Amino acid sequence: MKTRNGLMSVAALLVLSSTLLAAEVRFAAGPKATRGGDQVKITFTMSAPTNVQVSIVDDHGKTVRHLAAGLLGANAPSPFKRDSLTQELTWDGKDDDGRAVAANVKVRVAAGISADYAGTAFGSEPTSDNLTNVIGLATGPDGRVYVLSQRWHRLWWIQTSLHVFNRSGEYVMTIKPFPADLPPDKLAKLSPLTDEAGNVVPIIHRILAMDYYPAEDVPQHMAVTPDGNLHLLNVPPSYIGDRDPAKTDRGALKCFASLAPDGSLAYDRFVGPELAGRTLDVGDPYLVSAADGQSLFVTGVDITAKREWDPNERRPLAINVPAVYRVELPARAAYKPFFGDPAVPGGDDKHLNDPRGLASDGKGRIYVADRGNNRIVVLNEEDGRFVKSFEVEAPTWIGVNKANGAIYVATSGELIKFVEGFPGRLTAKAR
Repeated sequence: MKTRNGLMSVAALLVLSSTLLAAEVRFAAGPKATRGGDQVKITFTMSAPTNVQVSIVDDHGKTVRHLAAGLLGANAPSPFKRDSLTQELTWDGKDDDGRAVAANVKVRVAAGISADYAGTAFGSEPTSDNLTNVIGLATGPDGRVYVLSQRWHRLWWIQTSLHVFNRSGEYVMTIKPFPADLPPDKLAKLSPLTDEAGNVVPIIHRILAMDYYPAEDVPQHMAVTPDGNLHLLNVPPSYIGDRDPAKTDRGALKCFASLAPDGSLAYDRFVGPELAGRTLDVGDPYLVSAADGQSLFVTGVDITAKREWDPNERRPLAINVPAVYRVELPARAAYKPFFGDPAVPGGDDKHLNDPRGLASDGKGRIYVADRGNNRIVVLNEEDGRFVKSFEVEAPTWIGVNKANGAIYVATSGELIKFVEGFPGRLTAKAR
């Protein structure tokens, strides 16, 4: 075999290494590597269909060539032979970049490979599988937790991913980018391209952010409807100047995006129509589903011109427009004021001031964290009628236990559990 150092014998160049990682499978024959001219033939037979990985590694254990990997059987990926436990592969002596390998290497055949538990996402230990820079959370009716994570950003270009965990913190799956095994018909309106095996090929809508979707995420508190669909506030892709309303009419556009629990499209399109917002930026968005799942309630779609100085962050923070909006599903064609006046803040039974968190009790009432008025406002879900309010200092996030009515409020760096008392009082039960 030729290398950069000339001809070397196969015995000096190749050492065969095999690994069995599952007790129920074994090598029925081989593995064996045989040199023929400038190529090496690798053969082996498994006792049963199993995951197999074949690679070339250097004497430091680093993989220099990925030859094949996948599950043997009827759907074995190329270059494996389908419907066969006996496999024959050929290595041309080059690495993944097409360069001749110049060092001693091994042929590694690993069989019985399977996923193993590697830790939890919500643990305190600084392990590699912990999430960082979480910019959105939501919980589903089945107790699953959806985590929107910003993996990369440069200026205002960001790349995000959506991961699903069970209620105790174990990783379940990633739904954005969409799973590779989703049927093409579930993603046809997102990408019409498929490879030779029929798998959907993502379209990069904006190379600066490597975005596979026609609209982009912002930091937010997402919503999950009773059918399990996940809903997000999005903004159309933007470039330099696009976000300046003085230069383009696209600056303040917003839209609402939806995904099914498996990462496919919840509706015919990923996003609804582009909607003209009141302001260039979004604020601190919170979304919650109506009890019947036919609409969403939203705050923070737009911001006021006024900003509030935060001594902890040492920067001015945006103030949400003083209104709760309603978005009808599945159209997502408008966000209309449901309670409050977007142009006029106030503290009476018709106005809000910097509303943040939203929650539904599942019985026809919507709870609003009216941060600027130091209160929780309770609304009738059907018509937006003011029901009552409770005093809570500077509330931001709010949640309601639909089973027992307990109210959880994030305020001043604490998460406080309240129970509703009479008349019109909340009693703190735990911090």
